[in-house]
Amino acid sequence: MTGRGASTAMVAVVLLTVAGCCWPLTRFPEVRTGVAIREPDEVCGVCEDREARARRLRSDVESIAFERSHQERAALERARATVERRLGALATPSGAVRLTTHPYAIEVAWLDAIRRRATISKCADCWEDQERAMLEGEFHNVELVVTGSDPTAPAIVVGAHYDSDTCESKGVNPGADDNASGVAALIELARMAAPKQRARTIRFVAFTNEEEPFFHTPAMGSLVYARALENAEIPVAAMLSLETLGFYSDEAGSQDTFGLAGKIYGLPDTGNYVALVANHRSADLVERVSLVLRDETLVRVEGIAAWAGIPGVDWSDHWSFWQIGAPALMVTDTAPNRNRCYHRPCDRPDRLDYAKLAEVVAGLDRVLDDLAGPVDDDATR
Repeated sequence: MTGRGASTAMVAVVLLTVAGCCWPLTRFPEVRTGVAIREPDEVCGVCEDREARARRLRSDVESIAFERSHQERAALERARATVERRLGALATPSGAVRLTTHPYAIEVAWLDAIRRRATISKCADCWEDQERAMLEGEFHNVELVVTGSDPTAPAIVVGAHYDSDTCESKGVNPGADDNASGVAALIELARMAAPKQRARTIRFVAFTNEEEPFFHTPAMGSLVYARALENAEIPVAAMLSLETLGFYSDEAGSQDTFGLAGKIYGLPDTGNYVALVANHRSADLVERVSLVLRDETLVRVEGIAAWAGIPGVDWSDHWSFWQIGAPALMVTDTAPNRNRCYHRPCDRPDRLDYAKLAEVVAGLDRVLDDLAGPVDDDATR
């Protein structure tokens, strides 16, 4: 997740703005519908499967938990190669599951927008050296496509960025929660999806350059990818951005809800839930994902749709898909609202809760069953 200041809360700022009656917010309360709440073994299968998933997630987090950004290009490339290997192992000789790496270069025409972001985010130190480094070589998005039975149907995109912040952290940031946890969830969901037969094609994409100073600029990896889909006339039914997913706490007061605003909207002050965050145009997608996820995981789920301009609502790669008119949401642990090591040297793998992350991933797999199911079932209804 891009650092727009750890003191600026994501969901909490949404609530504060709404409390001022400036813009509406829709909250989808934690009410489980459909099947009854299940016991752990019923949700995830046998305990051994759930524990094995947690171990794989930890291994995937640890494999890229080091500083990796445009300022640490060798490390960024090492992280990219790791993601390629783990996703590439799922590819099939038939091409039904195929890996593609999409390179792109920073264009000179993009530099003004990047400079503005660098100034806003206070990332302009040694700018001349940074600019020179940006223009050298290529950056890469890594994509695993699991082809559906109807490849002409609008696709589902699942994405997570693999770069880490080196701005707020001054270059000392393992980035385990932000966003090795999202990448690990992406890889595990791809492992689960590869042998399945679903109607819609699912595109699992590890994006580069989500962090400053690329955020909300043409150089943002997810925007480059989304524009490429648009130019190729490949429609997107729904996009899920996996962002900062691994930190949970059962301690009362561990979740920042910003006082009265949080009480008005009933957000818990315990940081043991996963949040779904989107703009109003994606509210139907939030509601649909919320209903499935709540029935398929033991982790609490909070769904929020709000005006996109409220700080925090667009703080990840789902924003890029709004730019091409696709419904998209962010799945997150709420980052600085909960994790005090966000964009700090202490964002290490040993601080994450892999059992809860495994629960969330198992639920998201069922979400993909729903979204990528029969093609006559509108994925954004």
